[in-house]
Amino acid sequence: MRAKELSESPTGFDRFETFFDCGDLLSTETETAISLEQEGQHRLDEYKEIKSLTAEISQAGSFLYGKQWDLGDLVTVIGKRFNLRQNLRVTEIKESYEPKDFRLSVTLGALPKRLGDVLKSLKSPVK
Repeated sequence: MRAKELSESPTGFDRFETFFDCGDLLSTETETAISLEQEGQHRLDEYKEIKSLTAEISQAGSFLYGKQWDLGDLVTVIGKRFNLRQNLRVTEIKESYEPKDFRLSVTLGALPKRLGDVLKSLKSPVK
């Protein structure tokens, strides 16, 4: 087996490690290194970073939910404090109704994985 080392390894919370059992790869010695690298890259692709932004939106502004934008729309997000300007898709909307209060929580970007979906993906198929 061959290990790869990056020139600049992430540290702290930026570092992510995972281990995979590749014992099911059967091939000759020269093909094994290539197979392991391909399998490793395939598995790492499952762990790509998902970027999303969740915020509570004020309905007092000029862009009203349900009239100017809705679920699935592409919106431009401008955050002066974070020097952010990006087009993101509205992927989730949570409406909260309370007496004399209406709150709107919006997720933009990619939806985060749900725990149930992650657990289903970990189950090995029955043979």
